[in-house]
Amino acid sequence: MKKFLMIICCGCLLTFMSVAQVSVTYPDDFAEGWDKYVGKTVTFENRFYLGGFNSADGYYTDMALFTDMRREPMDVATPGTTAYDEAEAASDALWNDQVHLTFDDGSNYMYLLERIGSYVDGLTARVEGECRIRMSSYADVDWQPGRPTQRPDLGEAELVVCASNLQAFSPFLDAFKSDGAPQTQEEADLKTAKVLAALRNMDADIYAFCELQDTSTVVNFIADRLNEAYGQPGLYAAVDDGVKPAQIGAGRTGYVYRTTKVKPVGTLGRPDAGDYVYGRHQYVLQFEQLSNGGRFAFSINHFKAKSGADNGDARREENMRNLINYLNTAPSLDDDVLVMGDLNAYAKEKPLLMLEDEGYTNLLAEYNPEGFSYVYQNKVGNMDHALISTSLVSQVTGAAVYQINAEESHHYKIGGEMVSDDMYGYADHNPVLVGLNLEPESERACEDIDYSETFSSSLGAFTSVNVKGGNDWYCDSQYHYALMNGYKLGGDNEDWLVSPAFDLTGKTRATLAFQHAINYADIPNLKNNHTLWVTDAYTGDPTTTTWKQVTIPDYPAGNSWSWKNANLALPSEYEGKENVVFAFKYLCEDGKASAWEIKNLTFKAACAASGVESVLLAEKPGVFVSGRNIYMYNLSSGTQVVLYDVTGRIMASVPVTEHTVELPVYTSGMYMLTVAGHSYKIMIR
Repeated sequence: MKKFLMIICCGCLLTFMSVAQVSVTYPDDFAEGWDKYVGKTVTFENRFYLGGFNSADGYYTDMALFTDMRREPMDVATPGTTAYDEAEAASDALWNDQVHLTFDDGSNYMYLLERIGSYVDGLTARVEGECRIRMSSYADVDWQPGRPTQRPDLGEAELVVCASNLQAFSPFLDAFKSDGAPQTQEEADLKTAKVLAALRNMDADIYAFCELQDTSTVVNFIADRLNEAYGQPGLYAAVDDGVKPAQIGAGRTGYVYRTTKVKPVGTLGRPDAGDYVYGRHQYVLQFEQLSNGGRFAFSINHFKAKSGADNGDARREENMRNLINYLNTAPSLDDDVLVMGDLNAYAKEKPLLMLEDEGYTNLLAEYNPEGFSYVYQNKVGNMDHALISTSLVSQVTGAAVYQINAEESHHYKIGGEMVSDDMYGYADHNPVLVGLNLEPESERACEDIDYSETFSSSLGAFTSVNVKGGNDWYCDSQYHYALMNGYKLGGDNEDWLVSPAFDLTGKTRATLAFQHAINYADIPNLKNNHTLWVTDAYTGDPTTTTWKQVTIPDYPAGNSWSWKNANLALPSEYEGKENVVFAFKYLCEDGKASAWEIKNLTFKAACAASGVESVLLAEKPGVFVSGRNIYMYNLSSGTQVVLYDVTGRIMASVPVTEHTVELPVYTSGMYMLTVAGHSYKIMIR
């Protein structure tokens, strides 16, 4: 009996010794190795972060625990610098020193549901070997901070702006099914529910989306569904980019906005020279806050992906170069600029540094440095960004990544076994939010417009829109001009080269000049197939826009590469209008394709001296000659234009009823023109 009791006591003693807990700090207390802790239960005083999951032979084996968040080195420091080498070494050290956690009760599958970046304090586990610990059950781990349920704090923001990559989103199954897109209608419906749940939760005033599979259809669908969710018809509206729905691709971008808070101003700007560079869209659109008239320009971008056959940095740098060029040259663009989107580059890569060199501030680095928008190869970082121009800095109330997607287990995402219709895991990137308090727009000082575009290396801020046929306007960078030629692919063609929007508020005397050459023309239809149009209500789609044709005064012969100068004034009815757009329209029939080249374009408009018409009309009239036409502007109604030949005979006498007058002259020679008490010597060749 005594012997039996003694065995029991020894067993009790052994059991007690095996579960005795030891407080340790990793890695400090393990500098001499793990051997002395093997078989012991230890409590870690340090914090552990979930960095990922290890696998072997196609099966997940354990959780990878890091002592810090393992951040992508390119999100921390610029490649090629000492700081980058240090960040890379620190990242490698976290990986090499990871602690492997497994469980006794067969709950190994459950741990795959945990969110990347979750942390645990005071973890108690049994040491099994070097960097290997085990617990009884996954349920014993108190992971923090858990899923967020409310959007991040953005301060006292009057406007909330959200940019989000929706990962190949379309609510309709018949859309192009790229990688990551729903593969069944059931999956498409489930993803739609997740996206709408997230948008409803974020409750933003302006949304800008990446990875739409068809811009106009999808953004209008989102706006309609949000209106249903809020129970307020017309609360949200979408911006149609005018691109044909048939042009499906996962790289499309678009805007949805709350109509009671903001309105779009001007037309949609397209920084990409060809409007679809490397399968990605970039847009710029100005918004005005209805309560105080404050404005800002909002650029949404989706740069070339890091994956694929051509994933070089040069492609993303070209995307950024296009954007910077547009922001620096686009007419009538507000100085307050917000750039957002999936730039497919980390914070310290060259595309971001290029924009910072232009004076832009990285908001996430300032307001949310610990956040991340993407997880790749067990590293976190930001590939989605928010940067602002200097003038907008004081108007920002906050910025943050909303941690609801990238860290989620794939089991909760579309195609996973645990997926539901909640907002978590609707895409592979996290949304980024910015809070704004726009300053009231003061009286805008009028500035003369002196815009030029040579088309020497790109289409600049102009947009090529194909309506019919397989050809488009493009920049011939070898010969340095914009070119449209319907010959290569044949068929009937209709193509437009559309200018950016110009704000002619408070301005008059809007004049346009350019050089053009036409060859291989259908001569009888030369002037019908090569035309110029203007509007102040561009919809983004030339076929749905109401245009007014503007006569091009001088045409090339149509059978050579000889250049012809064209100078003209826009119709006076567009003076004072806010969103004036002009466009070159090309037509050809199959087998009768011409080549139309345009270069060295200038557009000018002068401000009224005081905004009072009587002062403006007191200025000296402007006169210029193009071909056999005399153009006059800044004229006063009620006066008379009189043209004399060298003998003093009156050749024409025209009463002025508008601020501009076009006077054709059919015979070459020297003439004298008088208008409003001013005389001009005119040579017609």
